[in-house]
Amino acid sequence: KSDAAKLAVFNIYAVNGIDNSYRDPATGVIRGTRHDQKREFYRRLIQKCVKLEKAG
Repeated sequence: KSDAAKLAVFNIYAVNGIDNSYRDPATGVIRGTRHDQKREFYRRLIQKCVKLEKAG
């Protein structure tokens, strides 16, 4: 870990947490709901934050 001050800034525009279908923007395939996608996004964001925190 480093003693230097560090800062991580996330500017996020996330999908609404509603039950409408979520289409993969690359393929057009329906992959669950927009709520499912939002939960997955938050799960990955938390993982990233924990990783950054452990790195100092």
